[in-house]
Parts: sequence; C-alpha cells; structure tokens
Amino acid sequence: MARRFRNGARFEPFRGEARAVDLDGNPVEHTKRDRPYSYSAFVTGRSAPNHPKMTAVYVDRMWSWDRSKMERLTKQHLSDTRWQHPRMSAVQAFMRAYMDDSKLQVIAVMEWCNAATGFPTWSIHYVSGEDL
Repeated sequence: MARRFRNGARFEPFRGEARAVDLDGNPVEHTKRDRPYSYSAFVTGRSAPNHPKMTAVYVDRMWSWDRSKMERLTKQHLSDTRWQHPRMSAVQAFMRAYMDDSKLQVIAVMEWCNAATGFPTWSIHYVSGEDL
C-alpha cells in the first residue's frame, strides 16, 4: 500500500515488484526486496516497444555532463517525483529539452542499483529524432 510523504508525494518502496521485468519483458533475477543494495535493473515506465536504433543514457552520467542543466530541467519537468515515479510524458519532455531534439522518443525508463554505491539510479532508453 502506498504511503505519502509530508509534501503529499506517494512513496511505494517496492512498486511493481511482483511484475518487475527487464527491457525484454523477462522477470528480473534479483528484486529490491531480495537484494536492496544490488538488485537487477527493471522497467519503471514504458511508452513504446523496443526499437532497433534505441540507445540509453544513465541519469547519473547526465548529472556529470551538465549539473546546472539537469537541476533546471529536473525541476521544470519532473518536479517532486524526480525519477522514482516518472510520468513518461514528463520524461519525454525532459529528454527532448536536455538533448535538444524535438522528435526524440523515450521508449522506457529503468531503475537499477549502482553496485559501487548501493544507491538506485536510472537509465532512459530512447530513439533520437533522426533515427525514427
């Protein structure tokens, strides 16, 4: 059952675990409940099927590329939810602004555990506008 933070944002610690799947739709091997600091990557949102020219970018890498741009666009498009519970339309708007590609299509967002730190991070799988 979902709980709420003081600001009203929903908190669901094991959201979707019963149906946690990888990018190809296969059940993940290690869930957040099994291995909270080394779980397998799982899809948290999908807006289209896999595409042959799909590529991915890691959110933590995007922070290292341009921190001020990430702060501005994250606040603008993702507000309080950040990456935990993204609306795919918001992620697409964010990615289009970040990559400066008005035709970019986000395919999926995946959460995974950074084995070096034990913290969650996310990858965004997308197709650039020129590859559509």
